[in-house]
Amino acid sequence: MRTTTALGTGVLLLAAAAASADVVRLRDGTTLTGRVEEDGDALRVVTRAGTVRVPRAEVLGIEAEPSPEALRAESAGRAGAIAGRSANDAAAWAEHGDWCLARGLAAEAKAAYEAAVGADPDCAAAREALGYVRWKDSWVPEATAMREKGFVEWRGRWVLPAEREYLERREARASGPTALPSAEALRALGATERLKSLVSALAGGKPEDRAAAARELGRVRDLAALRSLARAAVTDEDASVRAAALSALHALEYKETPLYLSSALRSRVPETAIRAARAHGSFQGNPLAARGLAEFYVEGWGAGPRVNLKSVNQLAYIRDFDVEVAQAATIGDPIVGRIEEGVIHDYKMLGGYRVVDTGVAAAVEEAFEGVTGQRLGKEKKAWAGWLRANSSGAALAAGGAEAR
Repeated sequence: MRTTTALGTGVLLLAAAAASADVVRLRDGTTLTGRVEEDGDALRVVTRAGTVRVPRAEVLGIEAEPSPEALRAESAGRAGAIAGRSANDAAAWAEHGDWCLARGLAAEAKAAYEAAVGADPDCAAAREALGYVRWKDSWVPEATAMREKGFVEWRGRWVLPAEREYLERREARASGPTALPSAEALRALGATERLKSLVSALAGGKPEDRAAAARELGRVRDLAALRSLARAAVTDEDASVRAAALSALHALEYKETPLYLSSALRSRVPETAIRAARAHGSFQGNPLAARGLAEFYVEGWGAGPRVNLKSVNQLAYIRDFDVEVAQAATIGDPIVGRIEEGVIHDYKMLGGYRVVDTGVAAAVEEAFEGVTGQRLGKEKKAWAGWLRANSSGAALAAGGAEAR
């Protein structure tokens, strides 16, 4: 094996650069494998991952990369030495497996790790290298442990079942399996099949297909699509699809359409609730749209049940680690303990109202004004008074238009 020092002559460095591949050893213990090139007071090592520039002072030496045959011969010699010295030395076999793996000798590495497990079935380094993890006081294949934990495999990684369902739906939407059929294909379908095809395209496929499906559903004007259109009008991630779905809802000319939007007002996602409020606001003069907005605004206002209010200081600390073994690392999953100090108060809410996101509240106020022509402000009593005065839902303020 040829070795040169970092401070060798330029002739030696050029000879190293001319080699097909060299191993550059640095003073910090790092090794770089690749083609060596001169670069002033430094060396450039062209590796498979890219080019690395190393100052000469940091280079300990350059060695010619041994051929695969030479590496296999060296591996066999090392294995023979271990077997001759002590065949039951699991640590030595595991170390030899690491040596082989670092040099691309996968078969030799596997044999070394298996020899380590044969010498000591509980050799963690060898077990982990062979793809085993510690689970319930025994070594099992990683796949077995992950499945028992409730994970499923998807695209080479482990995910929760619900996560896989979400990923599959997102992939299906991206690949467009529910793309909108051509106009000719739609005309060839019966009314029921055409509706199913349009609803399916509205739920998946590309944004332009979803928007086109919404427009076509508005043209068909079939109330069976009302729920799907209402959902798309407030939850679709694409603004053009939401706009097309809302236009289709108006095209249905169904007075009770706002009822199908009311549940979205109570979404825990503020953005969805704001969209729902604005959709209500587009139904000018519709009593149900106005009432739905007002009921949402006063919801939870007034006396409440008896409750307990806990006021404590908490101190979290790590009391242990549950070690999980991943494909490339051992991860310590902390087990967190908690210390609490404080009091628990007994309360009865005599008056108050639900806390609503300010953006949602503003959107509801604006939408209500668009429907009725009235601005009630932020006082809950004004909204409650409006509801009492319009309990039948038949009357709106003078500024309102006729219901659709």
